[in-house]
Amino acid sequence: GSVSYTVLENTTTAPRLASIAVNGQAHPITQEAAAPPPPPPCTYRLEPTARNFPARGGSDQFTVVTDPHCQWTATPPTGTAWVTGGSGSGTGNGSVSYTVLENTTTTPRSASIAVNGQAHAITQEAAAPPPCTFALTPPSQNFPALGGPGQFTVDTQPHCQWTASGNPPWVTMSPAGTTGTGSVSYTVMPNDELTGRTGSITVNGQSHAISQEPRAAPPPPPPPVCTYSINPVERDAGSEGALGIVRVTTEPTCTWTVTRGADWVRLSKDGGTGTQ
Repeated sequence: GSVSYTVLENTTTAPRLASIAVNGQAHPITQEAAAPPPPPPCTYRLEPTARNFPARGGSDQFTVVTDPHCQWTATPPTGTAWVTGGSGSGTGNGSVSYTVLENTTTTPRSASIAVNGQAHAITQEAAAPPPCTFALTPPSQNFPALGGPGQFTVDTQPHCQWTASGNPPWVTMSPAGTTGTGSVSYTVMPNDELTGRTGSITVNGQSHAISQEPRAAPPPPPPPVCTYSINPVERDAGSEGALGIVRVTTEPTCTWTVTRGADWVRLSKDGGTGTQ
């Protein structure tokens, strides 16, 4: 005769074996294991997702969190020489290490390491800017009494701000200032005084000296026309001699000299100025 049987579904992940015995004879029955369920889809998480570095740089790492069967690959940033390392691969949880080099520029920068669609962001601060120095070219300028326009250049670093101020009242100047190298223009008014004058414009502790000549002095008056007269015009002295006086009349600024005509005449003075 015959024996019919039915084998039920194997829902386990292990094969199994049984047999049917008929009067000492065995009919073995084997059954394959059930196909294992497909693994869950892979998800990835980076801890931490970002890191900020000071300008001096440093080293760090982040963790890749995923299921045990999931593979991953870390790709470092391309064209970014200031990040070294940052590559790697693995299955399941793992870590990625990298180093950020010193930033010697005055500009912050950023990059990222990619892991299976996730990104670990890297930012780095800028280097501290160098101290500001200021130089004025030319440091001084002289003007004639008529005055005129003037200008000087402020030389400094690109990040440095400056302001020009303190001009004297006889120098007109529009508000001036900028960041980095620039120039300052001004105008010197005419000087109506008989004395020169000096002043300066200040830019962040540096001074541009301004000097101006006095106006020309008026020409001196022409010298007077001198006329001379004496009184008396003559004198008769006796044989015993005599004391004579001659009055000289002329303009106050006119000078005169006396010349004796003989050795036997003695003079009390040899000249003078004005009427005497």
